[in-house]
Amino acid sequence: MGNENNQNNNQNNQNNNQPVNEKQLLKVRREKLADLQERGKNPFEVTKYDVTNHSQEIKDNYDEFEGKEVTVAGRLMLIFSLTWLEIA
Repeated sequence: MGNENNQNNNQNNQNNNQPVNEKQLLKVRREKLADLQERGKNPFEVTKYDVTNHSQEIKDNYDEFEGKEVTVAGRLMLIFSLTWLEIA
């Protein structure tokens, strides 16, 4: 089922000129949900996580936190890497 979803996603990406079919989108989402549930995963499970600090607090007081272990929680909004960038 996972490969099938990847193929569907690839086909959708190749057909960017076509409007998104809402029924097809919902079908794919339901298939992905069923796949998770078949593997014993519950995407709706509430997870507790001990947070010691908030990101803004760490950014505002970075010198105090440097070298200390902290735990934060939230969504990853962007990963940006310039490892491929070559400056001459």
